Amino acid sequence: MRADEAKSPTADPGLTAAERDELIRLRRENRQLKLGCDILSRTTAWFARETGVLPPGSSDS
Repeated sequence: MRADEAKSPTADPGLTAAERDELIRLRRENRQLKLGCDILSRTTAWFARETGVLPPGSSDS
């Protein structure tokens, strides 16, 4: 469990155990999806450079 998962959901006494579990699961899923988007973005830029669609000096982000 990461620090940001531990501090907010468990610190809020207004959340039920099920809500805390769901919040932790959703934060984990969000982090994984962001990582996947970053990988796809970098891969797309790499392929674009390799195929000559983008000039070599273009940014890869």
